[in-house]
Order: sequence, then structure tokens, then C-alpha cells
Amino acid sequence: MPETTRTSIRRKAKSHVPPDALLEKKRATDRQSQRVVRERTKKYIAHLENMVEVLQKNQQDERLQLVTDRCNRLLEENEQLRRAILSIKRAVQGVEAEPVDSVNNKFTDTQNALARSETNNLPAYTSPSFSDGQGQSPAQPISTPASMPIALPFSSVPSLPIVSSDRVFSPPSSEIEDPPHVFVVISNLLRQAETCIILTIDLDKDTDIVIRAIAHGWAHVEQHCQLDPAWQILRRIDQEVMFCCGSVERLAILRAVRLKLLQHKISASERQVQAQLPQYMHSRPLQAAMDHLSLIDYFVWPELREYLLHSPNIDLSNKTAATFATCLRFLWPFELSDAWMRNTETGLYSFSKLFEESLNDVSSWAMSNEFFESYPHLMPYIPSYDAVEDKTFG
Repeated sequence: MPETTRTSIRRKAKSHVPPDALLEKKRATDRQSQRVVRERTKKYIAHLENMVEVLQKNQQDERLQLVTDRCNRLLEENEQLRRAILSIKRAVQGVEAEPVDSVNNKFTDTQNALARSETNNLPAYTSPSFSDGQGQSPAQPISTPASMPIALPFSSVPSLPIVSSDRVFSPPSSEIEDPPHVFVVISNLLRQAETCIILTIDLDKDTDIVIRAIAHGWAHVEQHCQLDPAWQILRRIDQEVMFCCGSVERLAILRAVRLKLLQHKISASERQVQAQLPQYMHSRPLQAAMDHLSLIDYFVWPELREYLLHSPNIDLSNKTAATFATCLRFLWPFELSDAWMRNTETGLYSFSKLFEESLNDVSSWAMSNEFFESYPHLMPYIPSYDAVEDKTFG
């Protein structure tokens, strides 16, 4: 049937629809939209009420604690300045001044110490053909000493925390003839983390580490606890690869990946780990039956994981890794601080109930439209962020 004929039929059918039916359909659509808005508002109000209840029970607000800490730091700096001025005054009067080198160089020494702590890069691995479809199978990782550095094709990691939105992927250096494939390096690191020995599994402490790393930085985390080998690997991946992701995306990624790593550990807490691991992160039978890069197990979309298992030569080059990291989205329409709360009695952070619900829902994960402009063939396996956002909050 010609296109013009079908168009005329549709127009005639539409013209015969009674006005009352059109009005009723519009009202039904409006009611549905209003229900979605009311449900979202109801959830957020319940989340805020829960936060208020926790804060009242602890009789202390986290912001008050932060203000107190800042006040203490300012008092300490004021005391240091007072001593420096007193020393200068004594020198002018001809009295030998007290040494103030430690005051003047304290910040510089701290900066140097932090810089030295961050000089170690990711361990070196060879890059199999998973990125460009040449050579041997990528299923076998290359074991090398962890002390051997590797130059990733990204900007160097700064010694102080940075705002993720200010960082972008840098192109490979011209001095590096064959830069490593980031996806393959991450995969080998994750496989190494799966074999690390973890003496004790404390999920509450793990949650606290994730939140502190995002809210205050990894240097702050090390001041409060000692990181096990698996956490040290996740820290490197977060700082050297995921720095271009948003803060809420890094928060969700660290949580999901850590729980997935713990799934490989045999301990009394295994049942508890299985309960907290999002359902979509559980491996499907095909993943256990086929040799593949460990990284595939950590993609959040089960359909994408199966697609990658059947398509070993898909392009996972460094360009793909950069585009993936910058376009990854986690649906969280609230403030970042609404994702957690702090128990002032124990000092530990925990996720809010609303964030836990979002993390357990696979539809919270999506990719922005920029990703599908380069990789349209992945649209059946990964939801579009704009479409999910319109459906949820439209």
C-alpha cells in the first residue's frame, strides 16, 4: 500500500475519534504523570524523614562536626602564625628567634609526602587482542610483579583530590609506541584482586571506605583505616581510570565492584555478601562456562555481558574505554550528600535507604547519547540515560 494512502487512512481514523475520547486520553496521561511525580516526592520525603530521625537519635549533625573540625584547624593555624610573629619580634629585638622551619615547611612536606605516595602506577600487563582483534586469546592474564610501573594513556594522577568533572582523558603520549589497552589492564587487575587474601570481611567498614573515598579522598581513607590488597587495587583503578566519571557514578561503581570481588571469597559472611550484591551483578551460567576477560563480569548489564561473551572481537580500545567512562550515568536526581549518612557514635558512614534502592535497580544505570553516536550497535544491550530519565521523571 502506498505511503500516501496509509497516511490518509490514519488521518481519517484520527478525525473520527470523538473529542471526548481525546480529552479522556489526555486526562489519563496527566494522571499518570502526576502519580509518578507524587511517588518520587513521597520517596524523597520518606528519605528525608529517615535522615532526620537518625540525626536526632545521634544528637549531632555531620555538618556541625565538619564545622568543628574546620574551626580546630583554623585555631591551630592561628597559633602557628602567632608563634611565627613572636619569633620575628624577638629577632628584631636582637633576641635569638625560635626555629620556625617546621611551621613554614609543613604544607610543603605534606605535599611531597602525598606526591611520593601516588608515584606508583598500575602494574604492567601485556595487552591481548580483545581491543583490536589481533593475536592470541585475551583469556589468559600476564603475571608480572606489582612493583613494575605501567604508563596508562591518561593524565597523571594528582597528589591531592580533584573534581572529576575537571578531568578528561588525555591522548596517548607520542613517546609511547604501544600504549597498553586500559580494558585489558583493568581486567587483569580485577583478576588479581579476586585472588587477594582478605583476612576479615566487614561490610560496614567497606561501605565507610567507599563513602569516605568519594566524600573526602583516598588520603583521608588511609588516615582512618588500613586498606587490604583488594582495596588498594580498587583505589588505583578509581584514581587512574575512573577519575573522569561523576562522583555518584564512582560511588556506585566502587560499591558494586567491591561486593562482586567479595563474592569470590569464602568466609562466614558469604551469605551476607550475596544478599547485598545487586541481583543484576550475579553471574549467568554462560559466564562460568566460557573463558573471558574478568572485566566482563563487572559490567552491570547482564545482556551486555552475554553479548561480549559471544563477540570476543568487539572494539574495546582505549578510545572505547574513554568514551565509556565519560558517558556512564547513574540515575540519582538528589544531592550527592543524600546518598549517605554518618553515625556519630561509631563514626562510620552508611548508605541511605533511597540510594540502596537505586543501587539495587539495574535501570539506574545507563549511558548518555554521546556513547551511542559512536557505538549504535550496543543500543539493544545498554539503556539510554536520556530515555530512562524522561521515563522516570517526565
